[in-house]
Amino acid sequence: MKTIENELKMLLTAAEYDILMEAYASGGTTEKHINYYYDTPSLEGNTAGITYRIREKNGIFTATEKTHGVDAKTRSIEKSESARSRDDISCFGRSDLMYQGYFETERCTVQAAEQVKLCIDKNRYCHITDYELELEYTEGAAEMAEATFRRIVEILRAHGKPITLTALLLRVDMTTSKSQRFFARLRRSE
Repeated sequence: MKTIENELKMLLTAAEYDILMEAYASGGTTEKHINYYYDTPSLEGNTAGITYRIREKNGIFTATEKTHGVDAKTRSIEKSESARSRDDISCFGRSDLMYQGYFETERCTVQAAEQVKLCIDKNRYCHITDYELELEYTEGAAEMAEATFRRIVEILRAHGKPITLTALLLRVDMTTSKSQRFFARLRRSE
């Protein structure tokens, strides 16, 4: 299956994560998933903006080849199919891929608006923890996504966080994907 994904993401502080979880968790669903990342020994895929991952969620494994930055920073193309296990790299049609590590996410998902999904994530990888907000939306729902961001600014301000919509959107521009953060950390640890 091939899909085009529209998403805005930004890193959060631990305090912002706690505030947003307090505001949204009761209306959402919480789940855990683990991404197992694969690449060549020289990390060719990552260098080219391609991620090879097998995601484990509720005991089900899905292999995804994701090409980042299609048409814009906020769009990617994903090709996914079922995998037998976390090690089933046959799905990628390449024999030169090696296991590189994992990225564990605890995710709270809320339907923020029609065609807009809000994901509040706590991530663990390479001996660190970070926090992230993702807004996933369908074609034509960009205005609803922006309205959701405005609501997030209101929530953070109500809890004493001096933030503007412009500052929040600048953080979106600076935030890299989970796989990019994982591979950057992996490279630093070599």
